[in-house]
Amino acid sequence: MFRHPDVLAGAVTLALGAALGLASFFIDINPNQTTLTARFVPLLIASILTLCGGGIIINGLRSASQPMPFLFSRKLLIVASFLLAFFLTFAFVDFRVSSWLLMLSTMYVLGNRNWRQLLWVPVAVSSVIYLIFRYLFEVILPVWT
Repeated sequence: MFRHPDVLAGAVTLALGAALGLASFFIDINPNQTTLTARFVPLLIASILTLCGGGIIINGLRSASQPMPFLFSRKLLIVASFLLAFFLTFAFVDFRVSSWLLMLSTMYVLGNRNWRQLLWVPVAVSSVIYLIFRYLFEVILPVWT
């Protein structure tokens, strides 16, 4: 069935998108809210994940057969532990600091050794995400004052 690694990766991405979409419908919404509901961003992300998963599956099915790699590599487990720490400490650590640290450490573990990219990409990404959520979506993220 999984004759190409992209088919498996796409199936996992599609399943995660579908699970996130289903879980998003359990988020309570305020009927008097005049802005975007609390479900909007999770449903948007779920839709994007599902579409990307479908596209990855199609790409894998159209590609030549390849052997499947070992699924639980050392790098994958390290990045998964970073993500788990990020989610467990989300409410207690300043979002700008935790997202910067997550991005920096993940880039390094995945092999990026370009110090310029390690310097500016995590700062830019965490700043842009914070500004979008804070001022565009009007979502208050955890910050230290």
